[in-house]
Amino acid sequence: MTDPTVRAIGDALAGLVPDGVRTGAVAIDAGLVDELWPEELAAVSAAVPSRRSEFATGRRLLRDLTGTT
Repeated sequence: MTDPTVRAIGDALAGLVPDGVRTGAVAIDAGLVDELWPEELAAVSAAVPSRRSEFATGRRLLRDLTGTT
């Protein structure tokens, strides 16, 4: 089940863009750091753990929205 706050943010974002533009919102998930591609992990290797989690969550959301694996 989606967090109501995350759902509200996703709904708000969807209301800001034209039809056909994909948007999304998800909660930050530290477990997604393990899914980063090697070059992505290298890009955030010096970052603090919370920033790596933010980055990894954003990359996962991007992949989900674009259908990229």
